[in-house]
Amino acid sequence: MTIIQLEYLLAVANCGSFSLAAEHCFVTQPSLSMQVKSLEEELGVVLLDRSKKPVIPTEAGEVVLEQARETIKAYNYIREAVAELKGETAGKLRLGVIPTIAPYLLHKFIPAFVRDYPKVELEISEMITSDIVDALKRDRIDAALVASGTCGEGILEQELFNDRFYAYVSPENPLYERQNIRIEDIDLKDLVILSPGNCMRDQIIELCQQSVDMNSDHGRTRLSIACIDSLNASVLAPVYRRLLQQEPMINLSITTNLSAQIYHFVERYTCDIGFVTVKLQHPNIIVEPFIQQYFKLIYCCHGKPDLTSPVATEALDPTKEIFQPWGSVFYQWHERHFPGSKQYVRFDTVSMMPELLEDGYWTIVPDTIADTLRNTPHLHVFELQNPPPYRTCYKIKNLLPRKENQRAIELFESILNEDSHLSQFWRP
Repeated sequence: MTIIQLEYLLAVANCGSFSLAAEHCFVTQPSLSMQVKSLEEELGVVLLDRSKKPVIPTEAGEVVLEQARETIKAYNYIREAVAELKGETAGKLRLGVIPTIAPYLLHKFIPAFVRDYPKVELEISEMITSDIVDALKRDRIDAALVASGTCGEGILEQELFNDRFYAYVSPENPLYERQNIRIEDIDLKDLVILSPGNCMRDQIIELCQQSVDMNSDHGRTRLSIACIDSLNASVLAPVYRRLLQQEPMINLSITTNLSAQIYHFVERYTCDIGFVTVKLQHPNIIVEPFIQQYFKLIYCCHGKPDLTSPVATEALDPTKEIFQPWGSVFYQWHERHFPGSKQYVRFDTVSMMPELLEDGYWTIVPDTIADTLRNTPHLHVFELQNPPPYRTCYKIKNLLPRKENQRAIELFESILNEDSHLSQFWRP
């Protein structure tokens, strides 16, 4: 029995799928399956019911999982205790951050933290508040940055700062020319708010003091979309704008999450359409290829960069990488080209990346993201001499969509098929 086997078992239980767990752990599915199977053979019991979709633990599996969590926690504690005896600050810090804070706050302290504590492995995940609370209680993260409110019993909270609300208004809106806006001046039909589960949504509703009106549809057609972070801003944002221009009465909800969770959303009708990077065989879900993404290098340099395209991986300093997990295939490529390197800063949200890159630091991103960063000061886009294999993104939806949302789904899909903006991302 090994720590790796226990970690893989936990990943399958959390993700509900061997494929999704492999993506989460940055290994191939056969490797992960073999490790879990070896653990089952050693213990002489079946730990996971593979006939269920999603995969669920057996009775014996629940017992082993409970102990596995404690074992992994003890293992990490031992490593940290030994490091402390050696006069070092080492180990792993798993930090959760809400989307409304991550891009604007992390860059103020993360670079200094990395310099001061070079042996601490920092893993940053962007989550909505409800997921953060759940992750803290399940010991999936160590700490988090949230907006307000109480997280519940057993969680220690400390106030860091206070913030103010401002109205962000389109130039086409009559309120644009005003210096000050009253709450009662805001037309709720035109108000863009965050998805349910985000604490800032609740704050806005409370501020407007019209929770009933804000939670109602106002006669609109509903459309809910769940998407991985790397596709929203770089690919789908123009599609969302075109949809709202064509059909202003659509009540559009956009949620950012990981592929594993998006499959659950689609299956349970929490969202109508999802965009993921993992293809799963599911009897109730239609999976279609969406786009293929190639990878490019983003290099931060305040002067003239000393690199020329295409850049060889040997020319890059692995100690100055800001690592982003683009899936198991990417991770395997990374291991081949940067053997033995340790990524001490890992994060899963694209919006954080530009602010975390300091002079001389670099990261690898899909070409759709690289294109949005070409005009960012100090960030330079390069081709790679031996780039990672492309990744395919998929569009998923329920086999039997909700009838009341069918028209909105069809309109959105027609825009996807017709939008000239998307044609540049399709590859043979």
